[in-house]
Formats: sequence, structure tokens, C-alpha cells
Amino acid sequence: MCNSDNISIYLGKVEKNELIISRGKVISQKTFQILESLRSEYSQRIGTANTNKGILWIGQFLFVALCLLFLYLFLRNYRELCLLFLYLFLRNYRQDILRKPLYLCFILLGIIVSVVFTRILLTFGRLDILLIPYTLYAIIIRTFMDSRTAMFSFLSAILICSFFVPNNYEFITLQIVTGIIAVLYLKNLDRRSQLLLTALIVFVSYSVLYLGIFLTSEGKIETLNPMIFVRFLLNAVFLTVAYPLLYLLEKVFGFLSDVTLIELSNTNNKLLRQLSHEAPGTFQHSLQVANLAEEGVRNIGGNPLLVRAGALYHDIGKMENPIYFTENQYGDSSPHKGLSYEESAKIIIGHVTNGIKIAKKHNLPQYLVDFIATHHGAGRTEYFYRSEINENPDKEADVANFTYPGPDPFTIEQAILMMADSCEAATKSLKNKTEENITEMVTNIIDSQKKTGRFNNAPITFKDIETIKGIFIQKLTDIYHSRIAYPKNNEEKAS
Repeated sequence: MCNSDNISIYLGKVEKNELIISRGKVISQKTFQILESLRSEYSQRIGTANTNKGILWIGQFLFVALCLLFLYLFLRNYRELCLLFLYLFLRNYRQDILRKPLYLCFILLGIIVSVVFTRILLTFGRLDILLIPYTLYAIIIRTFMDSRTAMFSFLSAILICSFFVPNNYEFITLQIVTGIIAVLYLKNLDRRSQLLLTALIVFVSYSVLYLGIFLTSEGKIETLNPMIFVRFLLNAVFLTVAYPLLYLLEKVFGFLSDVTLIELSNTNNKLLRQLSHEAPGTFQHSLQVANLAEEGVRNIGGNPLLVRAGALYHDIGKMENPIYFTENQYGDSSPHKGLSYEESAKIIIGHVTNGIKIAKKHNLPQYLVDFIATHHGAGRTEYFYRSEINENPDKEADVANFTYPGPDPFTIEQAILMMADSCEAATKSLKNKTEENITEMVTNIIDSQKKTGRFNNAPITFKDIETIKGIFIQKLTDIYHSRIAYPKNNEEKAS
């Protein structure tokens, strides 16, 4: 009878430095068994032979510390959603993107490009997978949309790529943690220095994560290949192509980045300079509205750069007939005196349609055209409508002749601009600009807009509206506060 103790557990022998298989060769069953044996033996030796436990602890500390940093950044920015974040996002959040085929196609195209490029590189290329700047996709989505959409889109792309990349655990850990840290850091891409700092953060994150993983798995630092960090550096350098790429994507897909908004908000812009020359009163009014609206958006949420740009251009249609608007009139004379109320209303309403024509002629983004169209919504020219009714009580006025074409605001930024526009213009007309009078005026105007349904299509709450009231009252009171009257020089008076 054969004794099992005499049966060898090994099948064959592999000498040190012996070539097991060459690149491109087909793996046979025997070769596969040798490779599996090598993997098993290597795994058993990790942490035992030639292992420095101090180095092992350092690696674990680096890995855990960076993960905790990522968790801290996430909770600091999104602590109100941390428990139900995934459920709410998948079921309810960002349904507007599903209703915008262009946005949805852009997100899916980015995922497809990431996956296809990875597959091609692995199949035909000789470049290292670590050179692919996956975080560029997250940065682009963050620039055109928001952080949460960027994170979920980026996660989808990385998880799909992980199915066919080598060392998928290491790949997922490196890419996901680094990508999310980059998205959380990059609040707004409105300065060139931000992109450079993001690239630096990406390099540091990759390096620290890889070092932590390597030391944890290997237990020693002697076999660390320093060229890995060169690849991480090149990966970070590739992120600098974001600026020209963003410009190209803006033109192709019709998106709007913070950089473009800053350029459009420059008062040396040709169209804004034309407004300041042809309708100086309107230009000053637009600046005040921009300041009010931006402050409101910063307090309740939204894009302050977008609402500022929209405010600066919302009244460009007044350049067609600037003298018919009170802010551009001088003295007591008014060109409306020789016109009927319907004719005057037609001129006033016309500044919206004229503004849309001017905006399209100068190729302004559709986002700004929407501000021009919605800043009066479907409201009425109340002054001329009431005057028509009061002077002609026996004649039924045609409301359509005194109504703006609309539509009503359908974003938070547009709703705040409507409030800021009306409140700034009305407050300027007050003879006695006390805090009480300003408070009463702002409250009456916004309550009237709310009562007539001007904000029904905008995602703004009653609480937000009350917050906006308080901000506008404070800002307008600060603007029109009483100033010291300086006494005349008696010597000059005597001479």
C-alpha cells in the first residue's frame, strides 16, 4: 500500500531567474499552474521573509490616512446627504439631466471614450495605464455640471475600465480616491492657478496612495520603482490640456464654463461698452442689479458668475430706444407724453424682444438669452396698464398689449434676477430712501411677483424668497444710506 507521506506535493521545478513565459505567448495549462504556484508562494512570503514591520505600518498608515482625508472632505461638503446620498441621487437627484439629451449624451460619451481609450491602449499600445489622465473626465463634468454628477459619472467610467485592466484593485483605489479628491477640491475653475493646483493634488494623491498600497503589500521599500512617480507626474501634466479642451467642448456642445462667464462679465467687453455709451443709466442700473443678484445667489445657492453675467446683459435691448426709459432721461420731460399708453407699453415691452435679437446677433450663449427673455416673465407693464384703466374706465383694456412675452423664470438665478431688477429700479424712484420705505417697497414688489405666479416654474422655496428679501433690504439700505453734508469753506464764500 502506498503511503501518502511519500507523495510529493510539488510537480516540477522552476530555477531562479528561469523564464516562465515570453510576452505574447499563449498560456498553456502547465504554464498556468506554474504562474498560480508563483502567485501563491509570493503571497505567503509577503509579511514574513525580509519584511520590515515598521515599513509595513507606514504603508498602512499612509493608505488609511488618505482615505480618512477623502472621507473628511466628503462629509465637510456633503454632510447633509451622507446617509441617503446614494438612494436620493439614483432615484430623484438630477432628473433634469435625463430630460436633457445633450447633457446625457455628453456624460455617456465621456464614459465611452475613457473605456475605449483604455481598451485600445491595453491591446495595442505600449504606454503604461498610469499615464491616462482619468481625472480629466471628472474635472470636465465638474466644470460644466456639478460635483455630484461628476463623481457618479467618474465612478461609472472607472468601474467599467476596472473589468479589463491589470491589478484592478490597485487601479480602482488609485483612480477613485484621487478623482474624488480632485472634484471636491475644484470648486470653480475660474483661474488658471486652480488647474495647476489640482494637477499638483492629483500627483500627490496618486503618489501617496501608491506608496501606501505598495508598502502594505510588499512590506519593504527596496523594490519600489521610482519611475512610477514619473508616470504620476506626467499624468498630472496631461491635466493641463483641460483649458483648451474645455473651450472646444463649449463650442461643440453649447456649454458654459466659469472662465467664459468671467470673460463675458468684463465691462470692457464690446457689447457692454456700447451699452455704457448709448444707455449709461441702464448700464449703471445693470451693475447694481448684478451686485444684488450675485449676493442673493451666494446666500441661497446657485451660480453667482452666471447670474452676474445675466444681469449685465438683461437690459441690452434698451439700446434701441434708450430715452424712453427713466434711468436714461434727464429733467422732467418724457418722450411718453405724446404717446398713448398702449404705444408706450409696446416700446417698453420691446426692449425684451430687441435684447434677444441683439444677444443672438452677438452670439451670446443661450443661457444669457434666457435671462433677457425671463427678467420680466409674463408680467404686465403695471404703470401703463393702470393708467389706461384709470383714464378710460368705460373702455376695456386689452391686457395682451400690456403683457411681456415671457416666459417666467425657470431657474433660481433667473428668479433672483427678476427680483433684483424690480427692487433696484423701484427703490431708485423713492424720494425718501429710508430703511422703512426700502423695506416696504422690496416686500411689496416681491410679494406681488410671488402672488401673480412669476416664480411657479423656478426651483425656489418660500424660505429662499424671504432670505432674498432680507439681503436686498440690507444691500439697498447700505447703498442709499444718508451721507454727511460737508460745510462750505467760509473763506471761499467771503472772496
